[in-house]
Amino acid sequence: MLVTNVKHFTVLLILFFVFVVTTGCSKQQQIENDLLAYQSRLSGFTGIKIQQQNQVSAQLNAPLKNSLKQNIEQIYINLRELYALQDCTLNQVVAQRNTALGKMQLPSKRYSYEIALLEELANCKAQLLAKGDGENVSSILNQLENWEKQKKKQLPLVWSNFITQSDEIYLHISSTSSYISGDEEDNFIASKQAWKALSGHMEVFISFQSFRENIDKLGLPSPEKIEQHLQQLDQSRLLARMWKTQLLMTNLLNNTTPLLEEYLLANTCSNSKQADDIVIMRNIFTMFFAEKIQSLAAELNKYHYQIAPLVLPLTESDILPSSYKDYLKRQLVTNHNAYKSAMKIHIESWQQIFARCAQKNI
Repeated sequence: MLVTNVKHFTVLLILFFVFVVTTGCSKQQQIENDLLAYQSRLSGFTGIKIQQQNQVSAQLNAPLKNSLKQNIEQIYINLRELYALQDCTLNQVVAQRNTALGKMQLPSKRYSYEIALLEELANCKAQLLAKGDGENVSSILNQLENWEKQKKKQLPLVWSNFITQSDEIYLHISSTSSYISGDEEDNFIASKQAWKALSGHMEVFISFQSFRENIDKLGLPSPEKIEQHLQQLDQSRLLARMWKTQLLMTNLLNNTTPLLEEYLLANTCSNSKQADDIVIMRNIFTMFFAEKIQSLAAELNKYHYQIAPLVLPLTESDILPSSYKDYLKRQLVTNHNAYKSAMKIHIESWQQIFARCAQKNI
């Protein structure tokens, strides 16, 4: 009896899980269903066939991640030099980098490590200066300053790899199988907070001058916070879903607008039948476009205008690869403008249809 109950419970649990997953997926595919239903209803009522003449690929076509990686020269330190730093905690930081895990650091971990290393180099220099002069101290100080100079020069490249090579960021902007749903499942707030935090790092490196001056001014998040923000981006994939939604709307609206234009030419509202048809067209507009498509477009616009200012500065960076910046600019500017234009022209066509009978006295 117990076995039967356990089996029954297991089946119910699996069915519940499938229902939850399917429901979540369907919500994130709903805009495609709504757009196609909108096209079908318009075509069915007007008898005008929709020509798929304005094809816009739904593929985001991000540059390959490996092609964006910056090569960073290794800096080596011998054991004698490391031993000379035994009075500083710097040697502990260096030792951490040379563990098995340290040699396989993720881009975000490497970035956090390099910031910590520069801090320790500065602290170690301050400790040695406090000791006073001496040939040995002077020699170590020269070595520390040399390392600091090299590491400062490399840090922008480390940051570039952090931005382009972190799986969480790369997937967030490039990979998704779904669209936005316009509700809390989009994780808009968390994504916005993550980009806001990361934008502080951008300010340091877009015009890289004095590392310590900028670091002290900005108060960058801790390594733990950085990892939390990356996880938020990975879980939402919001930018990729926004951009895929944007492309879908551009494509289907551009293909639907010619139907409205053809209908406008045919329906001059010259009799009561044509006037009644426009009433039905208004109902189709309200039921399919205004209540479903336009309402989601409003959420898409909200997401864009609040997140885009946080991401756009990346396109002005002198450090990031050109192909990466071009990709972001294409999504944030070129494709977004194409989407706005498609929406504007489509709505203007509807306005002309609604105005047609207003100009007639039937």
